[in-house]
Amino acid sequence: LVLFPLCLLPSLAPFAFASVLGLLGVGLLAAVMTLRFFDGSYVPGGSFYDVLAWKPVLFTTPDPDTTFQNVLRDVLVFACIVSNAFSAH
Repeated sequence: LVLFPLCLLPSLAPFAFASVLGLLGVGLLAAVMTLRFFDGSYVPGGSFYDVLAWKPVLFTTPDPDTTFQNVLRDVLVFACIVSNAFSAH
């Protein structure tokens, strides 16, 4: 309902400024994520590792008690995140 009147505009040029702001925001986010990856902030011993709510699996030892239900739960959570990202774009 909100987007339909915007689609009726003869030109989308008024949205150019907002589009540039969005691209700059995404670019800034990618730059900060890359910086955090390469400076080691989230690896064990890094400045943010102790405050992580979820520890990266790459930096931990495998759990021998992992069950199919745990793996299935993680796969379903991942599928929900991916479907949400797809629907948002």
